[in-house]
Amino acid sequence: MRTTMRLALLALLAAPAAANPAPFADTADGTETLYQRCLRRALERSQAEARRGLDLWIDHTQWENAWVVSTEHFRVRTNTTRQVARWAADSLEGMWPTFTSVLGEGIAAGGPYEVHVYRTIAEYNAIGDAHGAHHSSIYGSFYAAQHPDRPVACLTSDNWTLLGMQLTHSVAHALIERNFPNNPPVWLAEGLACYFAAYWDYPWVSAELKKMTAHGRFPVYVPLERLVTTDLDQYGDNTHARFIELGMWVNYLLHFRDGTRTVLAEDGSVVESPFLDYLRDLLRGRDVSSSPITQLFENDRAQLEQDFMQFEFGS
Repeated sequence: MRTTMRLALLALLAAPAAANPAPFADTADGTETLYQRCLRRALERSQAEARRGLDLWIDHTQWENAWVVSTEHFRVRTNTTRQVARWAADSLEGMWPTFTSVLGEGIAAGGPYEVHVYRTIAEYNAIGDAHGAHHSSIYGSFYAAQHPDRPVACLTSDNWTLLGMQLTHSVAHALIERNFPNNPPVWLAEGLACYFAAYWDYPWVSAELKKMTAHGRFPVYVPLERLVTTDLDQYGDNTHARFIELGMWVNYLLHFRDGTRTVLAEDGSVVESPFLDYLRDLLRGRDVSSSPITQLFENDRAQLEQDFMQFEFGS
């Protein structure tokens, strides 16, 4: 308003004196003076701006008006609440160092990564039906690679730990599929996605694995032979057990098992990282036939599985 008033006064001062000898007085015939005309127009503009500023009602439940929050590597769009958008964007950004510590640098190319969080199951299913998602029938998120924006699509949840796990799982798939188009084995892609998702509640994931490895407990433990050789379509059978096992198996090989885990020197430099090197080579389509990890999987799988089942991860 101050700006428009200044414009009105400048216009008044700039007018020739003869044209308006008494700018603050009413004219005899009732018409506006130059000052009155400038003031009226300035007030009209100010009132219009004020009305626009007070038009606060925007229906953000409509996807075209969805909330959008961006960070360095992610752009989250949701028709739930702005709080969900902010939380999801910041949470995924917080996972970025963990993603790069395993997948390597360079995965930011082509970003930011799009993330869509839907308010209703109908909206979530609509994008799944339109863009062919394997995962939409298994759990509440998937990477919509066929969509023009290639987003991660997710159904919102009141349980934010679960929502974080679902988003992280599918973002991992987006990172893998966009950066490593060499069709890595299903167990590796799913194992990494489950490994990253487990960061949200490691004690719960560890406890679930312990239940599965105990004889006679449900859900039934999936033998390693089936776990690493079956197609994605078969993951709909005993999905929970598969995902828990895969995530913890990758964790075991990366951080705990002698001969496969990453070993650091006192200064933090890597001394050796057999399994990390192996999975990075697999992702990049390199020949791993001579890798000691390949030999371990092929020749010592039974012992590997026994060691894994008996290992105490703790919480």
